[in-house]
Amino acid sequence: MQYRIGDFAAHMGVTPDLLKHYEDQGLLWAEHRENGYRYYPFQTSPKFLAAMQLKSYGIPIRSMQALINDASPEELMAELQSRTAHMEKEAERLRMLIEEERSLEAWMARRQPQEDDWEVTDFESFYFLPHSLGLVFIENDDIYKILPDWLGWMPLVKSTLAVSPTPAEDGTLPSSWGLSVRESTAKAAGIPVNESVEFIPSGKAFILHYAGPARMKSERLREDPDHPVLAKMRALGVKPRGRIFKIVRLSAHMDQPDRLEFADYIAPIL
Repeated sequence: MQYRIGDFAAHMGVTPDLLKHYEDQGLLWAEHRENGYRYYPFQTSPKFLAAMQLKSYGIPIRSMQALINDASPEELMAELQSRTAHMEKEAERLRMLIEEERSLEAWMARRQPQEDDWEVTDFESFYFLPHSLGLVFIENDDIYKILPDWLGWMPLVKSTLAVSPTPAEDGTLPSSWGLSVRESTAKAAGIPVNESVEFIPSGKAFILHYAGPARMKSERLREDPDHPVLAKMRALGVKPRGRIFKIVRLSAHMDQPDRLEFADYIAPIL
């Protein structure tokens, strides 16, 4: 029995365009009659279903012909196992991204209605990949060898400002922008590190959770000794152990004067 392309597509639950595409790729065969219609024999349906099965594994059409017609069962299973391993990695990546978004939801809910709050608590060790000083990118080949991998894991990897608590000669606090990621996340995701990456060990920290105007808070941390983070630490009598890190969770109104930023200021303390 032969079916016109529209009827065959309807019986197979797909569109005529998909059948044409598979035929153009040499995977399916149809009879082209003088009236301009394509007719597909019923015997084509098992091969098409086999192709749809492979499609679900992400196997491209150009590879299907050999797998369906020529591959041994062992070769076919090896390909499916390879594709499944890739899907497992992608599923784990998506799971981690979902968990990160749920964490952000909870963090945002705690920031309302007040703009910021602080605590002295334990923090998890993390990695910092410096990327720029002021308005100039850092020239270090080691950075750019791993930067694509780091960017591929945002938002688990976060934009981060690192500020030294020791003033420079002009009175400002030296700073650098980069990316940060928790050590446990980096290991779970396989995010690479090299000599350009700085390790910040776990310990106690003063942490200010902030939601508000981005420009005021970030620039004041570099320029103003009375920045809320520095002022509150002095009031508590705690001293920073190394640099202070502003880890950005979310930004809004990026091109507007009232740009907003939602971030954690983490200051490891002695």
